[in-house]
Amino acid sequence: MQNNLVMRMVEDIGQKVRKIMKLSTENFFKKERLIKMNSNKFLKMIVIICLIVGVVGTSAYAHRMIVDEPENGEVQVRFDDGTVAPDADVTLYDEAEEVILEGQTDQDGILSYDPAIEPYQVVASDDVGHRAVWSSDGEGEGFFMMLPAWARILLGLAILVFLAASMMFWKQKQSVNN
Repeated sequence: MQNNLVMRMVEDIGQKVRKIMKLSTENFFKKERLIKMNSNKFLKMIVIICLIVGVVGTSAYAHRMIVDEPENGEVQVRFDDGTVAPDADVTLYDEAEEVILEGQTDQDGILSYDPAIEPYQVVASDDVGHRAVWSSDGEGEGFFMMLPAWARILLGLAILVFLAASMMFWKQKQSVNN
């Protein structure tokens, strides 16, 4: 029931967006539809679109794999939603990038190995295409990918709202100058 409502809302917004897109960019700005639109109404529309995209987008979000730092002869492979990655293929490398050990995680997502081994890099993957890397020098995933999914989505929405507000401010400033 909720999915049908969301789908109808998305279709309605899609139709409205298609109508706007039919107008050429030149005519759109000549008629100053964006400038005449109440700024609160415009921002509300942007927020609603972002929320709908966020709700629909998160339902299709695939979790990413994470390799925890190896400790006491164990390395755990999990997903960012907290679930473990059973039967993931794990390879441990030394500093010369030579394979030290290859194995699979157990049902708890843990690969046990001799604690005397000190891996420099751990690479994990599964049959679905997930892949994660842990490195003792801190290389691997960048800052953005280390953020949880909700933070990356929120950051993306904030950037979109900032761009929309900047464009609206710029167009209003242009109309005042003319």
